[in-house]
Amino acid sequence: MIVIGNPRDRRVALWQAALARQGQPPARVISYYDLLAARLDVAQLIKPNELVRIESPGKDEQLYRELVRFAAELAPEPDFEHWPIDADLPQEHGRLWGSRQWYRGYCHVLRQLEQQLTRLNARLLQHPADIAVMFDKVACHVRLAQADVLVPRSLPAIGSFEQLQMAMQAQRWQRVFIKLAHGSSASGVVAYRTNGRQMQAITTVELLQTSTGLQLYNSRNIRTYTHLHEIQPLIDALVQQRIHVEEWVPKARLAGKVYDLRMLVIAGKAQHTVVRTSSSPITNLHLLNPRGDLAAVQAQLGAEFWQTVQQQAQAAAACFARSLYAGVDLLIANSLKHCLVGEVNAFGDLLPNVLVNGLDSYEAELVEAGGRGSGIGINNSEHSA
Repeated sequence: MIVIGNPRDRRVALWQAALARQGQPPARVISYYDLLAARLDVAQLIKPNELVRIESPGKDEQLYRELVRFAAELAPEPDFEHWPIDADLPQEHGRLWGSRQWYRGYCHVLRQLEQQLTRLNARLLQHPADIAVMFDKVACHVRLAQADVLVPRSLPAIGSFEQLQMAMQAQRWQRVFIKLAHGSSASGVVAYRTNGRQMQAITTVELLQTSTGLQLYNSRNIRTYTHLHEIQPLIDALVQQRIHVEEWVPKARLAGKVYDLRMLVIAGKAQHTVVRTSSSPITNLHLLNPRGDLAAVQAQLGAEFWQTVQQQAQAAAACFARSLYAGVDLLIANSLKHCLVGEVNAFGDLLPNVLVNGLDSYEAELVEAGGRGSGIGINNSEHSA
């Protein structure tokens, strides 16, 4: 078995541990660095019919810069910032920059992998093209909506704070969630509301005015901005990296906190589930928000509605039928009558200490892959029966 990822990443170590618990030999790891250096020629690295797991690029900041640089040779997109190949790329830890160009670089890697793995007839745990769409919140939202999966209403492409204000007024919306189209772990998320006179932006982003201009930084601390001179440049900076804007759906509450769900769907079946709680509108566990009580949520929703929640997750994952698994973020409306899909995550299976039938998420994927002939053929359009 092959894992494509970052050898030093926690995810790779946990996958190797799951292999060991299942009595399987360790996977050979091909790093993204090696793929970039070799211009992605994997023919000598992967055997025909070998099982391949594509892992997250992780939080390796040097790899992030390499992928941005990898995309520098592509034609610039006029609506988004572009870093030339000879640019002095930012080195500051936590700085928020270049996510659109990073995504283009990563998609180029995925396309090359798809072509080469097809020639090798490799068996995959997830398909490169599915990963690319799941990493694009705009495209993912469109795919889900076209499949009649319930999702929050969204705005068309936004190019400035002024356009955002006008679009919200046209829809008569007072509250929206703004997300980087290619962000993760709450990076660049803004919960924005306005009544036309006052405004408020709740976000993970820290603003830093420097001699070279405004810089944005990721933070685990939730910040609230209430002044136009803060909020307008924040939004104008984020749109340069591409954003997805959707209606802010008030979330269900339990024990004094709002919550949503991360539900892992493996081979079409909803399995490992985590309740993400928060005192703010942003629930990501990356922000050190506590996990909630799953049994309490199930009791609050009732058996019939809980089945509907699972069906929603399964319907969302079915939109990516060439991938064995996907992590689905589910929004339970505060009415407790509606469940919407917020996002689908290609690498949403990192759910430590959550067991189903005695198996963690990685072990469950291994068992399911083995039961299906060790993975999904790259040319298959859907899961085998």
